[in-house]
Amino acid sequence: SHQLLTTAEYLVDAGLEPSKICLDPGIGFGKTLEHNIDLLNGWETFRGEHDFSVLWGVSRKSMIGQLTGHSSTDDRLYGTLGVAAHAQQAGIDWLRVHDVQAHTDLLGVMERLS
Repeated sequence: SHQLLTTAEYLVDAGLEPSKICLDPGIGFGKTLEHNIDLLNGWETFRGEHDFSVLWGVSRKSMIGQLTGHSSTDDRLYGTLGVAAHAQQAGIDWLRVHDVQAHTDLLGVMERLS
C-alpha cells in the first residue's frame, strides 16, 4: 500500500491532478485472506493527503470463497454483495463487479434507506 500511495504522489508531483487518480489496492493478487481483510479494513490509508479515489475489485474473488466456504465463483454473489454493502457504508468510491444488476439493486436500496 505504501508503494502504491508513493507512486500516486509522484504522479501528482509530476503535474497530474489528484482527481484523475484512482487507487486499487489489488485485493487478491498473491495475498492471504488476512492480508486482504487488512486492506479492506485499512483502506483509508490509500486516500493520502490528496484524497485519492479508491476502487475495490472483490467480485467473486477467492477471498469471498474463503469467507463463505464456496469454492465455485458462481456461488459467491451473496458474499460479494456483503463486501459491496460494506464498501458503500465505508465510503469507497468505485467497485469493479461482475453482477451489475445485483449491485445496482443493492446500492439503490441502500441509498433509498439512508
